Amino acid sequence: MKQVVWLLEDSLGPIDPALRALPEAPAVYIYDEDDLRAHPTSFKRLFFIYESLVETFAGRSAPCEIRRGNLVREMIDFCRKYGAEEIHVTRSPSPAYRLWTEQLRHTLVVVEYAPETLVKWSGRPPRRFLELWEQAYPQLLPEEKPGAGEDEES
Repeated sequence: MKQVVWLLEDSLGPIDPALRALPEAPAVYIYDEDDLRAHPTSFKRLFFIYESLVETFAGRSAPCEIRRGNLVREMIDFCRKYGAEEIHVTRSPSPAYRLWTEQLRHTLVVVEYAPETLVKWSGRPPRRFLELWEQAYPQLLPEEKPGAGEDEES
């Protein structure tokens, strides 16, 4: 069964789990026009997404496309173009994502990947940012310590 990768704004980058699982599959990102109308997005944000896509697609030998239109129709068209019956995507908490996948499942197989966890958390939820930061910092930047270098003179 032929497969494609559907990229979402929530997981742009070369380490997207679906993209890593299928490095030879065609990949697509779709700017959904209805979503853009419902949630106006600044040019800076749109350009940031575009730059992230350029970085994501760099060095890939498989076809990569950026499209605009009705997301479900564009996704179905992309799958037809490459003869794919299966869409691989990294799950998103977005309500629009749930609606799109529900609609796509009527005609295609949708395989979802869990997003990468940014920080592993244990214990009760933090009440202050500092509590979160003290546990997250060593995982995000293991070589440095919080506050290191702040008191040093230049």
